[in-house]
Amino acid sequence: MAMRAVIGACLALSLSAVAACGDSGQRVSPAQPTDGDTDPTATVVASDPSMVPETTAPSAPAPDRSATDLIELCRDVPVLTTDVIGERGSVGDLDPIFHGVLLSYAAEHADTFAGMWIDREAFGTMVLAFTDDPAPHRAALAARAPSPDDIATVEPRPAITDDRPIGEWDITFDVVQTRYSEAELASFQTDVVTVLSDLGTEPFGAGGLVMQNRVGLMVPNGITLAEAADLAERIGAVAPLDAVCFDGAYLDERPEPVAPGTPLDVIALPDADGAYPPDTEVECGGVQFTLGEFASMTPVEEADDGLAAVVEEWIDTAGFGQSSDGWQVLVQTDELATIVRITDGSMEFIGAKPGRNGWIWAGASGGGAQCDVRRRLPAGVGQVDWALDPAFPVPDAASTELHVLVTESSCTGGSELGDRLLGPDVEVTADAVRIAFGAIPLVGDQTCPSNPSTPVTIGLDEPLGARSIVDGLLVGPLSDLVPD
Repeated sequence: MAMRAVIGACLALSLSAVAACGDSGQRVSPAQPTDGDTDPTATVVASDPSMVPETTAPSAPAPDRSATDLIELCRDVPVLTTDVIGERGSVGDLDPIFHGVLLSYAAEHADTFAGMWIDREAFGTMVLAFTDDPAPHRAALAARAPSPDDIATVEPRPAITDDRPIGEWDITFDVVQTRYSEAELASFQTDVVTVLSDLGTEPFGAGGLVMQNRVGLMVPNGITLAEAADLAERIGAVAPLDAVCFDGAYLDERPEPVAPGTPLDVIALPDADGAYPPDTEVECGGVQFTLGEFASMTPVEEADDGLAAVVEEWIDTAGFGQSSDGWQVLVQTDELATIVRITDGSMEFIGAKPGRNGWIWAGASGGGAQCDVRRRLPAGVGQVDWALDPAFPVPDAASTELHVLVTESSCTGGSELGDRLLGPDVEVTADAVRIAFGAIPLVGDQTCPSNPSTPVTIGLDEPLGARSIVDGLLVGPLSDLVPD
């Protein structure tokens, strides 16, 4: 499900990184806590040194071992968790004075500090990680009171109104133990990025995963076992492999990319009553669903109690002045739920996923813009826009050709579509000519100047007559499709 992620706390992973987050008039300090997006299957609580396993990373792939034995998939790496549970609804903005105490302590112990985050699955518990025994750190933090000399998290610095030790504050926190310090992971990441750059192959990304104490290698299109084994050997020369994970999928073989000239078959036709098949895959405002799911939405009050709590928590702690009324469950599986509110042709959504202690929110929209319900294009096919070409007369009843201009929607660096253009897919019915196009996307990052338009002529088997010319991907305005 596509989501516009909205996180209720500023994120960063490093004492040396500066995160621009929060109100535009505030300057936010380094080392912001990560708002934990944890794996609900993880059960490791690393608050005891004996619970951190000893591992030795191999220096190169052994012949009889697969790449999966050497570099784990990030989704299989347990997250560091806490058994200190806050109160539901307590996830929100971190008190800047409290945060300053934590940052100052972390800076004083930079050789063992391994990051901090807000554990949403523990209902807002603040978690700090160190590579040594957590007990002394936990005690020292609990006994530490705010000071004017603490690192400022916002400017201007707010006044200290509570000078008690933070262990007496009504804010839950915990300390856990892990293997690598934040500084070590940053060094590993630099070396790994150098290896990736030297390879000069398909671009990878790399970033710190503080809750898993790893450097994550982002592999958007997956990686084969052979490619992973080769990469593991190269990375193993500069970093321990148990400090790295693949954020992607292992492939038996790479799927064939969409080839130029591939026929496009994406238009769905309504039946005689104007209804579309319930399994028609669509999207509206970035939310993906089927028309069958849309027709059978459930008011959140009648769904799982945990989902109603997610909506209430979002509205109370991180929402954008949204109403708590009218939310409905659009999609619910064992792994995710999409809760929407539809008003005046617009769709707001809140995402949820199962956590250790029930459903937690996992992204949301800050407000609903009007959107049309449109067919989803197949994987590997990008969006294009088309319009009648103004260089030609407006089609009339006698027209047997339609002249259109096709423009790619995504950033292309100003590149021509050329043979990346797919289509047209054309369906002619008694009352309409439906037209759809797609494009094979360019690989890699692209700049965003205006994209050039490509002229296309579409021949009709018979005169246009009284038919309308319509976008073949359009199912209809959201406001027209809302179930009664």
